[in-house]
Amino acid sequence: MKWLRKDYTMNRIIAIDAGFTSCGWAVLEPGPVRPIALGCIRTEKSNRKGAVRVADDDIRRCQEVARVLSRTIRTHGVGGVIAELPSAGAKGARAIACMARAGAIVAVVAELWRLPAEWVTPNEIKLLAGSKAASKDEVEAVVRKRWPAAKLPKAKCEREHVADALAAFLAAEHGSLVRMLFGTR
Repeated sequence: MKWLRKDYTMNRIIAIDAGFTSCGWAVLEPGPVRPIALGCIRTEKSNRKGAVRVADDDIRRCQEVARVLSRTIRTHGVGGVIAELPSAGAKGARAIACMARAGAIVAVVAELWRLPAEWVTPNEIKLLAGSKAASKDEVEAVVRKRWPAAKLPKAKCEREHVADALAAFLAAEHGSLVRMLFGTR
């Protein structure tokens, strides 16, 4: 498959807040580090009751997330992935399964594109705001302080996921992947 990446000539990073219903992403480039593209992939359950099996609908939604992430990687010449691990704090088997799918989608897309990936935990992201109990608003405030000109989505559900993707980058900013691609120390 010729669309699979074989080299790391591009040094942009895609930061991802892995989610099944809402998957936030941000493409960042070095010198000075700034987001150049932001988005949130929203997937909806089929509204055709009884006509579509849940498993088939879940596969369609997985494919949708994978397609958008792949298109974004190709369009922006991404050379690495930083992603937030989906939280293990979900209530209910369905929610846990959906979060596991989201993480798996990100891992598989990174592997297919042969991109190095670094994962951060939700606690690492919350600690950016000073506490493991930090709210989404507090995390967003940290992101806005770093990149005041970033055009976060207006819709709250999308804005939170894009802010979490940017926060995932901040949590990994001094890690080996950013140093390798951005040439920082």
